[in-house]
Amino acid sequence: MNKILSTIFLVMISSALFAQSKMFDGTIMPSMGINIKTYPDTTNPMNGLFVVGDKGIIELPYIGEIKVIGMSENQLKEIIQKRSRKYVKFDYLKLEVLIRIGFLGGFENPGFYYVNPHESLWEALRVTGGFLEENGFKKMKLYRGNEKIEFQAGNSISGGKSLFELGVRNGDFFTAPIPDDRNTLWQRITQTLSIVTTATAIYFTYVTLVINARRAR
Repeated sequence: MNKILSTIFLVMISSALFAQSKMFDGTIMPSMGINIKTYPDTTNPMNGLFVVGDKGIIELPYIGEIKVIGMSENQLKEIIQKRSRKYVKFDYLKLEVLIRIGFLGGFENPGFYYVNPHESLWEALRVTGGFLEENGFKKMKLYRGNEKIEFQAGNSISGGKSLFELGVRNGDFFTAPIPDDRNTLWQRITQTLSIVTTATAIYFTYVTLVINARRAR
């Protein structure tokens, strides 16, 4: 049942994601995230993640709307610094353009996340909390809309390549298998039996030692 629901969900979102799935080449596009940090005042309302709307616009505190589509990180940073001077002061502004990718199916915390395209896949996977299945990483697949993208999970880790270098695009999503409920139940039963067996062995070992100690007296 879970697998059927997951398949239906993937079909529903694939069309929308495909429309937004473009290679990140340093320019800002709709559905991307703009992560801003100001120093030393990290409580400034300018700090936070701002999502680029369908029309390529973000809305920032003090400044208002900015049409960012097609801009580079440096261009946007320069505009923010210039427009915010009369409202707020900060010594340093850090700006990151993030892509939105999904981790669906057999992950501890499935969903869509904003990640830095220059991070490795391994770093991006940390937000998911890991896989539900032991060999989930090897079975992980990459999709772009309805299209399955050729992807070798093992090579992506060993090579240390970034998401950008792997060709992961804004709007892409990874899937991992969801363990069968019966297998999951059997695994839990097996684990429980293992614990009980170990505890029983420890108990009888203890009893034997006590009896032998008393006899030795």
